Amino acid sequence: MKRKKRESSGAIKLEEFLTQQIAFQKRVLEILESDFSSISQSHDFGINAAVNLINRMVNDEIMTQGSELWCFAMCLFEDAVKRELFISLPDDDGRLAWLKYKKDVGK
Repeated sequence: MKRKKRESSGAIKLEEFLTQQIAFQKRVLEILESDFSSISQSHDFGINAAVNLINRMVNDEIMTQGSELWCFAMCLFEDAVKRELFISLPDDDGRLAWLKYKKDVGK
């Protein structure tokens, strides 16, 4: 006759712990994926978003379309990091100051 293998209490506790950890990690991944999805959907850092902001600044007479600064901004937006920074600034005054600064530093 074969004897049934019995699991030790330590092995049972370890299995329960590992099962809980796997469930916890799956939940963390779901939360992170959800957060990333909502962030990427709520913040558009594409060229279109940056140009829309510039167009609004032109309409509000903060900037002149076709000016040297306007052209500089269009070239600056080719860089995704600079474009994201521009879009993330809290207001148009800050955006304008930053654009002027970047333009002057480049000289």
